[in-house]
Amino acid sequence: MFGAQTENVSQGLFPDGNTNTHYFMTNWTPRAANTLSGPLRITELFFNGGAVTLTWSAIPGRNYRVLFKNNLDAPTWTPLPAGEVLAAGGTASINDFAPANTHRFYRVERAD
Repeated sequence: MFGAQTENVSQGLFPDGNTNTHYFMTNWTPRAANTLSGPLRITELFFNGGAVTLTWSAIPGRNYRVLFKNNLDAPTWTPLPAGEVLAAGGTASINDFAPANTHRFYRVERAD
């Protein structure tokens, strides 16, 4: 029923139980009903004197991790030292400290 799979993108039936229609879902929901809500997105980025606050859309009760690179050509992403963030509501946030004169690129992933 499902064709070739893409990394970090689920395929699922929507609505649940509909055996005729399946969708690509970037917002996977293991052990919960499928949803077509949009993928995670960064909603706010605040920078003040090297301190960075990053806020993103979230599913309450889910864990997230934030990774970074100081150079987009780097082969791997590095998790922020703060560890996983449990979303209490429709958004979640984390603080980071970016060293002076550094570009930093962020990526948010579901951790559960």
